[in-house]
Amino acid sequence: AREAAGAGGGRGGSAAAAGSELSPGAFSELAGAKLRTLADGVGKMSGVLNGGAKVDLRDGEWLKVTAEDGVEYSVSVDAAAQALLSFSLQGDAYAYKYDERRGQWVSDRDEHYLDELLARDLMVHVSGVPMF
Repeated sequence: AREAAGAGGGRGGSAAAAGSELSPGAFSELAGAKLRTLADGVGKMSGVLNGGAKVDLRDGEWLKVTAEDGVEYSVSVDAAAQALLSFSLQGDAYAYKYDERRGQWVSDRDEHYLDELLARDLMVHVSGVPMF
């Protein structure tokens, strides 16, 4: 299934319909890797390097970004629901399920990708472009 994850790209279908539930170990590995990738990418933004934001990753289960103006964004792991939960700088909360076909964490509400929303929100509050 992983080989096909990047094939085809695009949107369509739902995250839940795209694949079966992952094993607890596979989910934990994917979720932890995603949080590390996000933390690393945010950490490379110029505003972060110049003191514009603080990035805090705890135990591979919770990521918090605090912008210089005090606005926060967090992503946490919900192992029971096999989802990443995000709380946006704009005040929105979303749950993201991993879609093996797309190789992305996809919103359960409107099918946007976690990376898209995080990048959009961060660029409003921190200078630079996230590298994830």
